[in-house]
Amino acid sequence: MDFLQVQIDMDYRKKWDEMTVMLEVADTDPTPDANSDLIYWELQWPKLFANRDYVFKRRYLIDEETNMLYIVSRSTEFSKYPPYKEKFRVEDYWSRMIIRPHGNNGIKDLGIEFTLTYFDNPGVNIPSSVMTWVTLKAMPDFLTKLRQATREYKNFCRTEGTSEYCRILLEEERAAAEKEEKEKLDYCNFVKLTENIRRRTASWTSRTGDANEPIPELNPGNTKSNEIPADVDSDGTEGPSSGAIQPKYSSFWKYLHPLYYFH
Repeated sequence: MDFLQVQIDMDYRKKWDEMTVMLEVADTDPTPDANSDLIYWELQWPKLFANRDYVFKRRYLIDEETNMLYIVSRSTEFSKYPPYKEKFRVEDYWSRMIIRPHGNNGIKDLGIEFTLTYFDNPGVNIPSSVMTWVTLKAMPDFLTKLRQATREYKNFCRTEGTSEYCRILLEEERAAAEKEEKEKLDYCNFVKLTENIRRRTASWTSRTGDANEPIPELNPGNTKSNEIPADVDSDGTEGPSSGAIQPKYSSFWKYLHPLYYFH
């Protein structure tokens, strides 16, 4: 998803793509989930050449069933951006990018592969020296910057990103941090409870000398006597108990046999 956002976040593109002179979203389709924008883009060309500019429609699609992402662009016209004399307007342009994650866990997997099919009419016969420069220098440099920009996109979101994706990303990170903090607190409370049980068991064993003797309740004020009186015969003499009745405890501490749980 970060790679997709690097392609469509115009504010971020202006920061990492040094060849971009001007980049603006001229209009946006208000239809829900249309993901369609009309964009003006001025691209810097080498010296002795006029800069190229584009007016095009761009739309992207996220197909979660196939874990594929698509970005489609095609040149168009828009009255707000008429052709400028000092620039060459590329009127015949289209591109299609397909992005596919490497893993099998959905579009948020790390690692992607992408295919870009691209065409524009530059308006001139490009010298072989320029083509060599593009092939050996410009394109490899661009791909390196694109990869680095993708790696740093989350940092951009944390500091100055304003896109909806950045907002969702920060909300997810906040929720994850809160969950981690709660888990740490729960673990610390468990450790403290375990340590208290260990200390209490060790103290009781040292006083009684018998690790098998039940430990009294932690809160004696809440305990009640559960002794069962022996049966009394009609002549007033005590007889044998009608059954071996074990004392009842109101606490779970009876289950924590110190020899089983603490060493």
